[in-house]
Amino acid sequence: MSQSRLNPRVVARRALLASLALVVTFFNSSCIQQPAAPSRGIRMETYRGPRGGARVPEPFVPVLGYVYNDFGPGPGDVDAFMDETDFDGVHDEPDAKTNAEWQLQAGPKGPCLPGFALVIVPINELEIVRFTCYL
Repeated sequence: MSQSRLNPRVVARRALLASLALVVTFFNSSCIQQPAAPSRGIRMETYRGPRGGARVPEPFVPVLGYVYNDFGPGPGDVDAFMDETDFDGVHDEPDAKTNAEWQLQAGPKGPCLPGFALVIVPINELEIVRFTCYL
């Protein structure tokens, strides 16, 4: 009777391939997917990371905005808001008045000072504003 023996090289190769497949699956499942952007209004995104390095979304950051200069008629009936970003570091204001200049603020949160932006939101368009806290 002959006994079947497993070759140690084959076993090691299979274990390595299984580990590699597990690592690839982990990294693919941990990719950050932001929610779909609205078709118009304002989207504020908040991030944190080292200068020149990878940024990660910073959740639950206080955000606020108000119309600083109104250029005339435009869709959207929200002219001021105060809220916070969601778990993905995103705050959407789809009903923000367009055809207007907005003063926006994100923060402060933790060691991060508030960030400010003055942006023009064109008629029927979406303005995406990204704030990053560099550590």
